[in-house]
Amino acid sequence: MIQAILEEGTSRGELALQDPGFAATFAFNALVTAPRHRILRRLAFKNTKAGRRAYLAAAIDVMFAGLALRIDAESSGHGQPAGQ
Repeated sequence: MIQAILEEGTSRGELALQDPGFAATFAFNALVTAPRHRILRRLAFKNTKAGRRAYLAAAIDVMFAGLALRIDAESSGHGQPAGQ
């Protein structure tokens, strides 16, 4: 489902992703797999509604910050995104 959303956004020109499949896997791991692992291993993560919300908000902020930097660099013509 995540990949389909990213592919749709890419096809409409709303996202600049070379590999929506990788981005979908990354998002799933960051938003689902990592917090589940941290909860099960009891690694400084509180399994509470507030704890989960705080983690998701921080993870989404990091992902969107990376997208914003890429969009800013591409629109200003400064440099190439990583890997190009």
